[in-house]
Amino acid sequence: MSTAYVKQWPNGGKTVRTITVDAAAIKVEHVGNKTVMASGKYGVNGTFFAGSNLTGIAIQDGYGVNTAGADKYAKGEANSPISASVAAPCGGKVNKRGTLFHFSPLLNGQIHTAQKPVVDFSDYSGANRSNIKWAIGGYSLFLTNSYSSSDDYYNDIQAVSCANNTENASRFSPKSPNTRTAIGYRYDSTHGRQIVLAVFKSATAWEVRNFMKNTMDCSIGVMLDGGGSSQMRWKLPSGANDDWDPSDQKRTIQTMVTVTADKWL
Repeated sequence: MSTAYVKQWPNGGKTVRTITVDAAAIKVEHVGNKTVMASGKYGVNGTFFAGSNLTGIAIQDGYGVNTAGADKYAKGEANSPISASVAAPCGGKVNKRGTLFHFSPLLNGQIHTAQKPVVDFSDYSGANRSNIKWAIGGYSLFLTNSYSSSDDYYNDIQAVSCANNTENASRFSPKSPNTRTAIGYRYDSTHGRQIVLAVFKSATAWEVRNFMKNTMDCSIGVMLDGGGSSQMRWKLPSGANDDWDPSDQKRTIQTMVTVTADKWL
């Protein structure tokens, strides 16, 4: 039996809401031009998109979630058409994205990993359609790295150099407070392998990283789409539904990270 735990955190006066649940209760799903609140599902918004084209990876059971046909995996859709303004800098190359993978069976002894920004899911050595239970792309939080300052972290994601771990995050203003969404993985000796979904009322990417690492004890994680896309829906212990749209933009999205739990607390 899986239990989803919902909590609101003050986080320095800036509200954060989290859903923590067993990893087996997580799926990546296509909702297609609906808000999280109107989706009928529980969880948070998913990866980045331009129109109906995803610009980050979104895979369930080895297949891209919003493509069709026999070849529907479509490279996880991470390299869907991207305008020049989105693809620049780095010579117009397609954006890399930090990606959280759930492998089943294990890959190199791991169920989850987000160690490498990738353009396509197959860029991750050993990943293939047969062993990816689900995968979702965003910007790496690099929770196991040590940084002497926030600037060092931003250098890793903002395309300071095309040779480093750049993920071209500069266009999303990671240094500015904004509504944000993140997903992280942690192992708890009592509850086992857990996924943490978090929506932030106002936070920089560095603040998101510190919350996921220090407050939620996540070992790996990525920041998902933010701004008006950041939304959450959950079930109350009474059985009633509740939701949060911190920007109040009611923006329609393409993908969600969903939760199917037997019990909500």
